[in-house]
Amino acid sequence: MKKKYSKKRLKRLIDAYVETDGVKSLAGLALYLGIDSAELNQLQSDSKDGYSEIIAYARTCIEKDIVENGLRGKYNASMASFILRSSFGYRDKGELPPQGPVKIEVAEELLGDAV
Repeated sequence: MKKKYSKKRLKRLIDAYVETDGVKSLAGLALYLGIDSAELNQLQSDSKDGYSEIIAYARTCIEKDIVENGLRGKYNASMASFILRSSFGYRDKGELPPQGPVKIEVAEELLGDAV
């Protein structure tokens, strides 16, 4: 990939992909670029070459597309929600882990003879 596209060309291709019709996805982007998903993930994790910022930009564009079209009803809301949770780290509000230390107290009457 690095040999295939300059960073400038990669950004232009991502912008062109975002403007295409159809459901946007990371796999779809990879295919559009002529690479596989593993190579796309490798580009994102390689921060020293400058490609990771471009792939992060692409992920944000795809995320925006899924959110907006899910809310507008263009995409199935359940599927949009699933994709956002599985690929972009979204959670339902009730799924947040407790913040800070958790203190558990057991009432003496529940302990019975153990006291």
